[in-house]
Amino acid sequence: MKLIKIIIALIIVLFSVSAFSQIVDLTTVPIYAIDDFNPEWVNSPPDFNSDWLYIPPSSNGFRSLKIKSMNFKTKGNPVKSLFIREKAHDYTFIFKFNLTGDVLNENRFLGLYLASIGPNYEIFINGQKIDSEIHISENGTITDRKYRKNYLAEIDHYSLKTSNILMIRIIGEPSSNDCGFRQSKPYVIDYYNILAVERYDVIAYILIVVYFLIGIYHLYLFISYTKQKYYLYYAILSFIVFVYFLARTNNLYLYFKNSETATAVELVSLFMIMPVLGFFINSLLYNKIKKFFRMYFWFSVFLAVLIIVGNIRAKQVVLKLWQYTFLIPLLNIFIFDLIKSFLDDFDNYKSKEQVENDKISKFHLIIKTFIYSVSGNILFGTVIVSITVIYDVINSLYIHASFFSSKYGFFIFMGSIAFIFSRRFYIMSVKYEILNTELIQNVKDLKKANNEITLSNQRYLHLVEETEDIIFSLDKNLIFRKINSMVYLHLKYDPQDLLGTSFKDILYHEVKHSEIVKEIVKENFDKLLLSDKSGTSVHFKTLLKSRYNTEPVEMRIYLVLLKFHDEIEIIGKASPSIDDALVKYICFEKLYFEIENHIMLAEDMTFRLTRNLIKYISPSSVNLVRVALREIIMNAIEHGNLGISFNDKSLALENGNYLEFLTQRQNEMAFSGKKVKISYTLTDKLVEYVIEDEGAGFDYKKVFEQMKEKNKNNFLMHGRGITIACSIFDKIIYNDRGNSVSLIKYYDNSIA
Repeated sequence: MKLIKIIIALIIVLFSVSAFSQIVDLTTVPIYAIDDFNPEWVNSPPDFNSDWLYIPPSSNGFRSLKIKSMNFKTKGNPVKSLFIREKAHDYTFIFKFNLTGDVLNENRFLGLYLASIGPNYEIFINGQKIDSEIHISENGTITDRKYRKNYLAEIDHYSLKTSNILMIRIIGEPSSNDCGFRQSKPYVIDYYNILAVERYDVIAYILIVVYFLIGIYHLYLFISYTKQKYYLYYAILSFIVFVYFLARTNNLYLYFKNSETATAVELVSLFMIMPVLGFFINSLLYNKIKKFFRMYFWFSVFLAVLIIVGNIRAKQVVLKLWQYTFLIPLLNIFIFDLIKSFLDDFDNYKSKEQVENDKISKFHLIIKTFIYSVSGNILFGTVIVSITVIYDVINSLYIHASFFSSKYGFFIFMGSIAFIFSRRFYIMSVKYEILNTELIQNVKDLKKANNEITLSNQRYLHLVEETEDIIFSLDKNLIFRKINSMVYLHLKYDPQDLLGTSFKDILYHEVKHSEIVKEIVKENFDKLLLSDKSGTSVHFKTLLKSRYNTEPVEMRIYLVLLKFHDEIEIIGKASPSIDDALVKYICFEKLYFEIENHIMLAEDMTFRLTRNLIKYISPSSVNLVRVALREIIMNAIEHGNLGISFNDKSLALENGNYLEFLTQRQNEMAFSGKKVKISYTLTDKLVEYVIEDEGAGFDYKKVFEQMKEKNKNNFLMHGRGITIACSIFDKIIYNDRGNSVSLIKYYDNSIA
């Protein structure tokens, strides 16, 4: 219902453009005309004898006033005028009209509006000259043609009376098509300011600008997608339509000194519309140009050359030739291109619908084909524009009305093409959105990585250049196969120097680094390599070596296993841990945690508990605090809550199954519910950590005595957590039971 209302409103607006207001409609008053002019008639109207033609009023406003179609004694020679310019002849038209007292008493200027006039003329009202455009050479030919469309002149208010005489002198060739008044209506007298507004067809100018912008946009599309030549043809078609309709306005005729130039621009652009339209449709439907339209293009070029070099009479003959032949390419487009393609698309939709729905009407299929197929969209627009063009040709030949429907027909055609392209862009955007969604989903859960990631260099390069993270790939032996340039940004390694080396070579091996953490890294890689499922992923946090800096770089590692046929590849990403931007504003912080007995929780917890220390101590000192804290927390998990003895751990490490042994302990009923409690206090002078487990405790005094007796550089493979803590923290205070320890570090005692 809303659509119908919009269409009705649009039709009202369109036709209201040409519905001029009027005090006097000159098409409804009688006219006296003669093929002569006498200056005395200006001030003393003649007696209208038998030499004058009487042209009665028109009831519907359609009245031809072209000289060549009127029954004057002076006749031109159409054949001779093709080769030489005819001498101009004088013609006089006299209109009698009345004005009411109300109009005369108003102190407002009136205006004279003429749909067309030319090619030379003089206009008088009650003996007063309004306008004059006479350009005649010594031999009697017109030097400058001043044919005008939508002509408007101001009338002196004081020259008007109740009964008035409008005399128009026309100077032109008898055989010329633009001699006299080519259009049949409107010819009116009304208030000048009203006519000045109504003279301009606002909608037409809007459409002209739209055609130009469409051309610019599709030229840009062709530059972006040069293989799709139909963008180029559509841009050229839009520019030609822009020029053609601009030439049909009065502006172009006012701009050129000689209206022959404006006429040539109008006709040349008109002749080129049909071949370029054929080029566009052929390119869109078949991706090639048929021979017929190549030939018709050169025929149109030939007509355009004749228009440029010929005189005004030759232009009229060439225009006639085009008017009687333009149906040939139009029928070719309809029969051999659009209807054929439409029927093929109709059969395709029919086949698809029969599979899905046995009961489908032909009317439904036709409508669906019109809406969803390229041929249907073009066919609809071409039918509309063809109807309007045929009407305009008939109008130009016989009716001579000033309303031209093709400007709206071409807009509907352009709309149908825009609908095609918009649907294509919509479908393309949907496809891109689907692909993008799938890619994001693959990154999140890595479940469909084997369908989206191949081993091709192009996909890999596209992946790694879109991020600031270190992106790399490893073979099954953990050897670098590829790595992006971000490794230089974060670790100062040249990517080429790392190719062929092992990932283990860039792991940070500190003297006091926990063997358990190394075991966790190894366990993650083993999990990938032993998996049979492509898309298996792991992630962990670790320290990587920097090439020129002794300080390690804290990175979070993401790894995913890809299996492609018999080939294995590990795709990895190393992301730097993001420092808290608010750390410099911290004055005091106190936190409390309770964690389960998982080694990875201990790893993550140490990073969390030490991240704000960077405000007070150096990065190397922060790293040492992290190592010591990690050892104490893992002692609380292993020896405290899980009750793992020194001998149990030593045996499991020797057998290489310590993590499996640890998992078994975590699942036992006696240990599964226990927690490690951690409190943390940060001030501007010190940091204190309190770690408490729910185990039986131990004799820490005995351990301290043993530490004094042993060589500190001769550590066992484990059992050195307290020793490391003593070397890092300034105070270590255990409770009597030995299941809670307080670790205190003062900043002015930091290790550099």
